Amino acid sequence: MLESAQQFLSLLRPALEAGDPAVIAQTCNRHWTNRELASLLYSDEAEARQAAALVLGLVGDLRVEHQLIRALKDPELQVNRAAEHALWSIWFRSCSCRAGRTFEQAMEMITQEKHATAVDLFTQTLRIDPGFGEAYHQRGIAHYLMGRWESALEDCCRTIRLRPMHFGAVAGLGHCFTQLGELRRALRCYRKALHIHPHMSAVADAIRSLEPRMRGSNDSSGVFESIPVEV
Repeated sequence: MLESAQQFLSLLRPALEAGDPAVIAQTCNRHWTNRELASLLYSDEAEARQAAALVLGLVGDLRVEHQLIRALKDPELQVNRAAEHALWSIWFRSCSCRAGRTFEQAMEMITQEKHATAVDLFTQTLRIDPGFGEAYHQRGIAHYLMGRWESALEDCCRTIRLRPMHFGAVAGLGHCFTQLGELRRALRCYRKALHIHPHMSAVADAIRSLEPRMRGSNDSSGVFESIPVEV
């Protein structure tokens, strides 16, 4: 039972100092529920908020996604960073064990720049677990790296249908629309991504780059209006 932020930090600090993720996870699972840990993201103490975000990256699941999204706007930069890391960790592991094995193989293919093979493996992953949003997102990245803008855009949309606040996929839509010459829609996507996660410097740079290009642009902004994604 969680009584205070100070109690939390006192019990957790030895595990943090040990630097062993397994020990940290065991300590958290022994003392607190995910709901209790997520409640600390609202603490008045920045150290407690940062520690809570960090450990949720190890033991949290999709049920704490909303609280971590909120923490992306925390006034403390270290809390923002810990929340972002936690979200990526949760998104990457939110699948069945069998799908996870194929997903890891696909990710390895991306690191080796074998993008076509990665696409095939991500597709296999999604046959096993069709609700695994990150597999769509990563497949979209692989398509993007191959210059398949339309396919990348469709996978970003599939990700957002499953995880509406996935700032990476929303920014990915912006990248795809930019490549397709849909600059007005790209700008809307980038602004939405930055609204979700205000500390995405690359997205802020993309907005600054696009805004001057919009003046006098012949952008049609209509080719993909049928895609049912709110941005």
